[in-house]
Amino acid sequence: MKTLCSILVAFLLTGLEANAQITGYALDEDPVFTATVAQHLHYPATAIRGSVYGRFYVKFSIDSTGSLQNIAVLYPQISPKIAKSLGFEYELINSLRQVPRLTSRYRGSYILPVAFVYINYNEDSKPRVPTNTLPEKYLDNSLILNEVKVVGRSDMYRSLRPLSGNAPASRQVVLF
Repeated sequence: MKTLCSILVAFLLTGLEANAQITGYALDEDPVFTATVAQHLHYPATAIRGSVYGRFYVKFSIDSTGSLQNIAVLYPQISPKIAKSLGFEYELINSLRQVPRLTSRYRGSYILPVAFVYINYNEDSKPRVPTNTLPEKYLDNSLILNEVKVVGRSDMYRSLRPLSGNAPASRQVVLF
C-alpha cells in the first residue's frame, strides 16, 4: 500500500512539474501585466447605472513576440446589443489591448476571470458577487489566471440616473 501511495504521489508531482514547465512563468504575477490591467479596467458607467454585475471570462493568447492576440470574451455570451449597452465587453477587451508587449516566456493561451462586484446602497451595503462559473465545455489547454475583481457602487454616477437618482434593484448579467 505504501509503495502504491508513493508511486501515486511521485506521478502527481511529476505531472505538476511538467505542467509548470509548459506554462512557464506566472503571467498574473507579472507586474507589467497586472498594473496595466488594474489601470485600464473600469466598471462601466452604464452597468453601474443599471445596477448590473457579473463575472466574465476573457480568452487571449500571447505569441512568440510577447504580444496579446485573439482577445475575446469567452463566457457568458450575451447578445451584441446588450453587450454594447452594458459596456463590460468593451472594458475587458480594451483593457487587455493596453497591455504592452511582454516577454516571450509567457507564450501560450490564457483565460482571465473578471468579477464585476456591485454594491447597491439602496438595498444594503453587501457586495453582490457574481455566482456564475465557467462551464467545462469552454475549458481547453488554456491556463486559467487568478480572478481580477472590479468594484462598482450605486453611489457612483448618480447624475446619470433619471429623476430620483436611486439605483434600481441589482441584477446579475447572466440573467439577461
